[in-house]
Amino acid sequence: MEVKTNVTTIQVSGTHQFDQHIDYRVIAPLRNKNKIDPDEAFGAVEEDGTGKAKIFLKITGTTDKYEVSYDKAAVKKKIVSDLKKEVQELKDAFKLKGQKKKKELELTDEEFDWDN
Repeated sequence: MEVKTNVTTIQVSGTHQFDQHIDYRVIAPLRNKNKIDPDEAFGAVEEDGTGKAKIFLKITGTTDKYEVSYDKAAVKKKIVSDLKKEVQELKDAFKLKGQKKKKELELTDEEFDWDN
């Protein structure tokens, strides 16, 4: 589920069982990434494509006694996905190395006014 407001967008997924056991995954943007201690947030904070930092959290337990922690599995999955994308971009760049895509344009007399 994606919750959008005029301030932020939060992605929430997971399960909530009838016996009140919960297993939620939350992806939330950080408003000011300059205030993050990089040593404290290592691996839990991830940059998205728009330059905004995101934090991956998981909430597990029951509704009365729950625990909020960093979702290391989601961060790992995101890093692997990003690396695969970058590898493909590098492969494509090396395939086209030295080759310039030339666009040819045909001109006809109709496009020019020769009388002036």
